[in-house]
Amino acid sequence: MVGEPSLTAPNAPGWRNACGKNRTVCGLRQGRTAGRRTSPDITGERPTLPPHPAHRPQCLDSIYAGTDAPELRRRANDFAADHPDSPLQPQLTVFGADSAEQEARAIELRIRQWLLEGRRNLGIVTEDRRLARRVRALLERAGVELSDSGGWALSTTSAATAVERWLESVEQDFEHRPLLDFLKSPFACGEERELHLLQVYRLEQDIILQGRIARGIPRYRRQLGTRQELLGDWPAAEYQGLFALLDRLEAAAAGLRELLTGKYPAERFLQTLRDSLDELGVWTALERDPAGERILRVWERLHSAASLTPLELDWNEFRTWFGRSLETAHFSPAGAGGPVRLLSLEQSQCLRFDGLIIAACDALHLPGGPPAGPFFNDRVRRELGLPVWHERLGRRFALFRHLLTGAGRLLLTRRREDQGEPVLPSPWLELLQGFHRLAWDDDLEDADLGQRLNQAGSRVRPAAPPPLPEPPVRPRPVLPAGLRPHRVSASSHQRLIDCPYAWFAGDGLSLKPPEAIREALQKQDYGERVHRCLEAFHGQVRGLPGPFAEAVTTTNREAAIALLERISEAVFARDLEDNFQHRGWLKRWQERIPAYIDWQIERARDWQVQQVEQQIERPLSPDLVLRGRLDRIDRGAQGLAIIDYKTGRTPDSEQVETGEAVQLPFYRLLLEAPVTRSSYLPLDDKGRKVQDRVALEDEALEQLSTAVRERLQRLAADMDAGAPLPAWGDDLTCRRCDLDGLCRKAVWDG
Repeated sequence: MVGEPSLTAPNAPGWRNACGKNRTVCGLRQGRTAGRRTSPDITGERPTLPPHPAHRPQCLDSIYAGTDAPELRRRANDFAADHPDSPLQPQLTVFGADSAEQEARAIELRIRQWLLEGRRNLGIVTEDRRLARRVRALLERAGVELSDSGGWALSTTSAATAVERWLESVEQDFEHRPLLDFLKSPFACGEERELHLLQVYRLEQDIILQGRIARGIPRYRRQLGTRQELLGDWPAAEYQGLFALLDRLEAAAAGLRELLTGKYPAERFLQTLRDSLDELGVWTALERDPAGERILRVWERLHSAASLTPLELDWNEFRTWFGRSLETAHFSPAGAGGPVRLLSLEQSQCLRFDGLIIAACDALHLPGGPPAGPFFNDRVRRELGLPVWHERLGRRFALFRHLLTGAGRLLLTRRREDQGEPVLPSPWLELLQGFHRLAWDDDLEDADLGQRLNQAGSRVRPAAPPPLPEPPVRPRPVLPAGLRPHRVSASSHQRLIDCPYAWFAGDGLSLKPPEAIREALQKQDYGERVHRCLEAFHGQVRGLPGPFAEAVTTTNREAAIALLERISEAVFARDLEDNFQHRGWLKRWQERIPAYIDWQIERARDWQVQQVEQQIERPLSPDLVLRGRLDRIDRGAQGLAIIDYKTGRTPDSEQVETGEAVQLPFYRLLLEAPVTRSSYLPLDDKGRKVQDRVALEDEALEQLSTAVRERLQRLAADMDAGAPLPAWGDDLTCRRCDLDGLCRKAVWDG
């Protein structure tokens, strides 16, 4: 029998004697066979251990004597009188670091020193998992193989993440972010992985991003049906596959969604979760994955406990219970290991090392404190016959005490402060250092290790460090041949004028930041909906009221306002379903409707609406085609007029007339017929009359349009010839730019 608390209770000797009647029993224990016991909860015979420095066990016995022993100073003086030389030095040292990073570096350096000395059985024992991860990273950078017996929290594995994302999808009405994370997980792909990922791609790009649908299976279905009507040439199999995917998700979540409200037995939660994962094929995938298999064992343990002890939970309580179970469980992947083992205090039992580091010797981690929680406290544990904190503290001390004699070389580390706050040392370390200081006027501090840490040669560096990068300069790239887009829109042309580098990245290389699905309307979304309202009012839009069939006059003004308000309510209806706060945007537009109708009455005296939202392409040369969408084209006695609605920032007259704002002359170039006027119509200037305050007319319009066309053709020819496309660094343009991470203006514009 090897010493275990469960075998060393007061009745253990009788149990052992009973077993001895039928077979030979060998008892192994740690500590002394007579006198004061090192560990009160481990009994038996002392094993034959490899030799360790003489008198070290006796010294430790004196240091950690029981409460009935003499005071510490007297014990230290008595032991020093019998042993003039410390039995702990130089094999045992202590290092007090100034920070967590210095502590990690000290551990890494000492491990490398021991390896160079030929020591191969090395251990690092710590209860601080953050420190353990940092030490592991430093050792791996140094090329030292390490076996991490502690592993990491099961909740951080990809298998647990897949389960977590599925539960988040269920409780958040299939919000697109957790839903897409789950669907892209290898555990949700099933046997036909490529087909599944293609369906997920279609769902993300065509339904969620283009339709801007943030959540809800019914909304995803509705958008899919709308897209099917608009794009009749889409393969039917792809539509059917997406509908089937949505049906499968909805069916698998049905049981869990019933549990979102009310209280139910914990066993039902667990069984419903399994049925849901099983229906999606995730349960089978978890069985084939090492981390997934560990999750299934946690599920089985919880299910067994829930079946034996009836417990009713609501959804939040179940999520907390299940989530904490995954957080407290650990996962260690199978590996070849190495000469260094990373362990927790509990995992170090019965192990011996050539060199050992006990890290994070502070009060928070060694001995630590009782687990926090109002339910499973010491009173409950005592009533259940389970070890209470005092008993577990005795076991932890026994393990720590064993480690002090379980290695030829020993280093104890701690940090004195953390983020400017002092950190209390472990009371066991304080007792050790205090005894040694009183006995031999030395606190065991490893001064040599501290000095080596300050030496540049102690850090791991590549044999041939790469050369330092050149100081950053303003980027001036050249667009590779064949990448210049042949079609140019007004917005693309404006980007080229504002910043050639932004055009190079966004239009030439087709780079753009990932589009976020906004659940709350923003100014851009508001503008799109206002354009839609006016398109339905002046033209024909399927599914919306309108158009207004007659010219708007003072006589039918109220009828025109009423129709535009009905159209607006229909356009904003879906937004109001998603978020009631969107009513503020609708109210904002409805307040501007009377002003717009008044402007339209005045406009109708000289101009009639001819076309709205017209998509037009016009070639300037075989490899340069202008394209754009004109909000509105009016016809009057003088010819055609172009109107561009504005709900955002409107360029001023100076920007337009100097050719810095190209939209109005660019739109003129789209039409081959004569155009006498091109203007902006601001619709969101609260408190101001609706009127086209910025406009180009007649000769000025023709001259500027010609100059803009010639400049565009010249720029296209220059790019084809290899002209650079520099970043201007204009503050106004840079504030609106999404590509600052590429051009790095903050670095070169010092």
